[in-house]
Amino acid sequence: MLLVALALAGLQLKTTVAMMADELRFILEIRKYAGYTVALSGADVIEVEGPIGFGLARAVEAALDEHPAVRLLRLDSGGGWVEEAERLARLIRERSLITRSDNICYSACTIAFIAGAERILGAGARLGFHGYFGLKLESAPVRSLQESRIAEQVERGWAAFLEAGVSPAFVERLFAIPSGELWIPSEAELIAAGVLTAAAEEPPLTGR
Repeated sequence: MLLVALALAGLQLKTTVAMMADELRFILEIRKYAGYTVALSGADVIEVEGPIGFGLARAVEAALDEHPAVRLLRLDSGGGWVEEAERLARLIRERSLITRSDNICYSACTIAFIAGAERILGAGARLGFHGYFGLKLESAPVRSLQESRIAEQVERGWAAFLEAGVSPAFVERLFAIPSGELWIPSEAELIAAGVLTAAAEEPPLTGR
């Protein structure tokens, strides 16, 4: 009985240590995606630069409330948290905002971009896509929870892109791209698939 008790205690300790290590990974990942900026440009444009980190949607909402004339959100981001991008996307849809990028909009940023009532890509700017992914975790229960959440995110992602009018073939290819890779479609592909509603040659509405 003593050996069994010791073995169980050892297993519990190992699980606890693994969960603590996973918690630390989450904390470090949150810090990794800090540092975004939200700024007014002209009278009717808000610029978002940097990672899609926690609190970004609230910051954009506060800026919109302060500047109700804003109708365009310019995105410049290499990606970030899917759930925060979903929050931002809901806000964009609620406010019927136009989305535009004049530099890069990769990974989770595209979730927000596709929510635009109109979607514009500046000349030379790039949209980058890949499938969703999670952290490398040690704790089996936490891994299982993360896998369930990613499956739900993928389902919501499929629905959001399709509801935005993006072709099913494009969406299927998007989610087939491994997380360590990045698919940057041409402007022609983006227009044909319904991702863009305006050509890259069109000038910015305001601000730049």
